[in-house]
Amino acid sequence: MTAPTGFPHPRDLIPHRGPMLLLERILDSMPDGVSCQGRIPADSPFAAEGRVPALVSIELAAQAAAVFEALVRRESSGAAGPRIGYLVSVRAARFAFTELPTGEPLVAQVRSAGSSPPLGLYDVRVERDGVLVMTATLGAYLTISGILGAP
Repeated sequence: MTAPTGFPHPRDLIPHRGPMLLLERILDSMPDGVSCQGRIPADSPFAAEGRVPALVSIELAAQAAAVFEALVRRESSGAAGPRIGYLVSVRAARFAFTELPTGEPLVAQVRSAGSSPPLGLYDVRVERDGVLVMTATLGAYLTISGILGAP
């Protein structure tokens, strides 16, 4: 399925489903990063009374980093489908708020900060209406042969 921007829908690139799929569309893709729009759904397991802890923005950014890796893999090898990966570190995280409302559009921007496969580092930021919500450096372990749905 293709999103209106001409990019694939994030659900075609990452394994998240239901209220754990926070990304709605890819806004832009560059050789060293990606920008995605998403939101925290009201039925999120993290939500209470229409709000979630701002820490949930880390998950939104991690999903955007996974989308970036999927796009890079698709471009370089044509491999499709979600790849198994694990968020292994969060460094220098800074939050402008303690909570976020559910249902509001958020934009996650990801830039590759280096890699030594199977490890990757990503500088991330999340904004709401152009206002900074969170910045951090995320570390991820990407499995070598972990394409979901592959034999």
